[in-house]
Amino acid sequence: MDKIQILRKISQISFFLYFVFFISFCKICPLGFIQHFIIKGIDLYLLFKLVAIIFITLIFGKIICGWVCPIGFIFELIYKVRMKIFKE
Repeated sequence: MDKIQILRKISQISFFLYFVFFISFCKICPLGFIQHFIIKGIDLYLLFKLVAIIFITLIFGKIICGWVCPIGFIFELIYKVRMKIFKE
């Protein structure tokens, strides 16, 4: 593994733990975000985070999916486990 891949893994694990301990999973996906706003009203802190994520995505492209998104991390983990189990 080169340095970039190690940094990416550290970033993914850090953001995954952040989402697990400080934010509920329903706020990760856009529909969960909308549901949260409908049920509990607008939370300016979370709205700021959403705008920041959209802004970063517009500038840097898929960096959010590869380095920050905890769902992408979970999918990648499941893929690696499946490859080990079925030896594909």
